[in-house]
Amino acid sequence: MNQSRIADIRQTIAELEEELFSLAPFLQVEKMANKAFGEWSEDYILSKVPAWQKSRGMGKDIYSDKLGVIEVKSTRNPKTFTFNQIKPEYSDYHIFIAYDLDNGVDHMFLVPNADLEDFSMSRQHNYEGAGNCYTLSSTIANKKLLEQYRVTWEDLNG
Repeated sequence: MNQSRIADIRQTIAELEEELFSLAPFLQVEKMANKAFGEWSEDYILSKVPAWQKSRGMGKDIYSDKLGVIEVKSTRNPKTFTFNQIKPEYSDYHIFIAYDLDNGVDHMFLVPNADLEDFSMSRQHNYEGAGNCYTLSSTIANKKLLEQYRVTWEDLNG
């Protein structure tokens, strides 16, 4: 076996992967399991908004001194999204983030808890200690309403 050639190939692969992820930054999340994707999304958001911090409460995602508890809901499909297990009873805000894997773009919507009642959501089940869980799907009405809450990283850091 030619160890030198194997080392060269591995180096080339590493360099190509680095270039690939620089061209398509969300490519690595495509094959993640849902739980790993959710954890990655929280960490990604925290890396972009340093003033926010991981909440230490059970099931609570992120905490902001200005906004309170923020529940993170992420999807890898911005066109036909579904955000599951939305728990309105325990958070002050919800950040819905849709990652466009092909174009390396994220679409973010920061919705106050009180405004969730304006959306058309389906009840999923009861979540122990947090009341009912809901699903928000990509209906035309929901997409139009979400646009009112669109934010950028600059908005969140302002």
